[in-house]
Amino acid sequence: MSRTKRRKKGLTIQGDVLCDLLEEVSFLDELLRLPAYCGPRQNVEFQAEWELWQELYGQEKDKRRALRDLRRKKWVNDCRKGDKVIISLSSNALVAALKQRIIQCTEEIEDGKVCMISFDIPEGAKIRGRWRSLIRIFDFTRVHDSLYSTKYTVINDMRAMVKLLGIEEWVKVFIVEKK
Repeated sequence: MSRTKRRKKGLTIQGDVLCDLLEEVSFLDELLRLPAYCGPRQNVEFQAEWELWQELYGQEKDKRRALRDLRRKKWVNDCRKGDKVIISLSSNALVAALKQRIIQCTEEIEDGKVCMISFDIPEGAKIRGRWRSLIRIFDFTRVHDSLYSTKYTVINDMRAMVKLLGIEEWVKVFIVEKK
């Protein structure tokens, strides 16, 4: 895939690094277990072995550069303590990683079902425009004014995104059967 197509689709090496970091943490499960309406999540911390950290991010030039860029954006903060590394991911990094996972998803839902998103975010809310642009980036098909669908299995990632953005009061994600 050429660089312009990757940029157009929203796929980046930084996003790959963020997805790799999220794979190390059971963040998605933890986020989905939080009670409803507990507010947006600010950051998540986890530990890794120094040798593993160096093996993953110390060898490849592209990954080192991407990690450096993420540190500059203040999306990732890593601190070495002895033979461990403490990694902290900001909420913006978590949103970007989930966005990358949703865009990369190619697994389709079983026949006859679709993932639907219904939302009713107030007109004055700042998040409304961001949410609508995210839905467009994720290639959801518009069914009605505030009802979108997709054939991919992104329900857990979308629920996590909704919870992370703190908009679960206005957004519902569910699977329905097509007729």
